[in-house]
Amino acid sequence: MLAACGTLRDGGQATGRLAVRALAGPQCPVEPQPPIPACEPKPVAIPFSVLDDAGQTIAHGTTPAGAGLTLINLSPGTYTVQPRPRTPQSAPDVAGVSARAGSVTVVVLQVDTGIR
Repeated sequence: MLAACGTLRDGGQATGRLAVRALAGPQCPVEPQPPIPACEPKPVAIPFSVLDDAGQTIAHGTTPAGAGLTLINLSPGTYTVQPRPRTPQSAPDVAGVSARAGSVTVVVLQVDTGIR
């Protein structure tokens, strides 16, 4: 299970935004070479919480099952994105996610399908 994040510029606003999505993979028991689209990780809908540095939940959302991102407006700071419910199969938490004024930080939750 992995998670990734990056930052995109988005004008000069006083708040920051997290843009969250989840991808489930692998989709095939053997990843073919060259890769084929049917085996690429697929977007999945999963609920998540956003926690502040003190571990307090400050926002909730659900990732889209298709194309797109869930946007959460936040004060500038550092946050943790935590998938819900917490199970051994859930995506890992993404800690140390920075929301910067006027920026969108993209967070991708990687969900393991268990397909091998």
